[in-house]
Amino acid sequence: MAEEKLEGEAKVGEGGVSGGVSSSESSPASPPPLRLEKKVERGGKKAKPEVRKNKKSMVYALLMSVIPGLGHFYLGAPRMGLILSIWLSLSVLLLSLLFSFGLEHLSSGVVLAILITGLISWFGGYVLVFVDVLRSLLTRGISEQKTHPWQWSLFVVSMLVSLVSFFLTPNLAPMRVDDDGMLPLLGKGDYLLHNFDNSSPSSRGGLVVFELPKGDEMGEKWRILRVMAMEREQIKVTNEVVYVGGRPLLKARSPEDRLKTDMGEGLLYLERYVEEGDALVSYNVLELTNVGPYDNTRTYFVPPGHVFVMGDNRDGSLDSRMGHEFGFLPIDNIVGRPILILSSGLTGNTGLILN
Repeated sequence: MAEEKLEGEAKVGEGGVSGGVSSSESSPASPPPLRLEKKVERGGKKAKPEVRKNKKSMVYALLMSVIPGLGHFYLGAPRMGLILSIWLSLSVLLLSLLFSFGLEHLSSGVVLAILITGLISWFGGYVLVFVDVLRSLLTRGISEQKTHPWQWSLFVVSMLVSLVSFFLTPNLAPMRVDDDGMLPLLGKGDYLLHNFDNSSPSSRGGLVVFELPKGDEMGEKWRILRVMAMEREQIKVTNEVVYVGGRPLLKARSPEDRLKTDMGEGLLYLERYVEEGDALVSYNVLELTNVGPYDNTRTYFVPPGHVFVMGDNRDGSLDSRMGHEFGFLPIDNIVGRPILILSSGLTGNTGLILN
């Protein structure tokens, strides 16, 4: 009898009911034990999912953020991950369409505006990815929220769009102009964007980016000049007029007949002309004097595998006319073609589409 009484009191104490009732039928049902991994907030709010924070998880999430949005999926924030991945994939797609198709159909101003917008959007999106992942890790940790299959599917589609756009975009690089040999088109200190196309030039009058054939005496990695004669052609200059294959390239006074520039010798006023290369190719050239050392040259025979290049600033350019210093340009030295002038000082040609 004493043992039953003690057992009843123990059950009453465990159930939180006083009064010495020894029967389980008269006591209320005991609540289930609390789960330690859940937290109950004040005010009756729902419990938050479990949050895990450790150094290994932080490094893992940051590394996954190299693929935009994936780190947010790992953090349990798929909605933000989708927003960022779609944002960046659209930025890459915009730049890909611009350089693949837009340069031939859009004006220079529109191309420059799209380029700046796309680059700011792309870099800004990447910065936001890392900042938001780091903020989430430091303030919230890694949540165990569920990610729906449709969210993963949309994320994979956005990544495929980014990859396809990236591989379809021509390989491009910026370049700084280090001399005034291409005035009035390009001046020293200008920046341009060029592709990587080392194929043989297909027409006379086009621009090429190349490595110096005689080494790097001027301390320049690459230079840019205009192709004036193709391989196996003959070329000479007589009284400032270029003859290719015995035929002169048409040359007329430009409406903008003067260019004031400073090339280290004080202010110079250069005469501006329009010269025509192949069909549909015309460009401005500058002449300081008609009695310069290279205004009258011998006849050059361009060997196979080479081209003859000249600068538009005919009295201030180091080019193929200077055989002992420069010579013919090997086609293998051609790096690519200039695409777009990113910034221009003296000439004011920012945003101009080339070639």
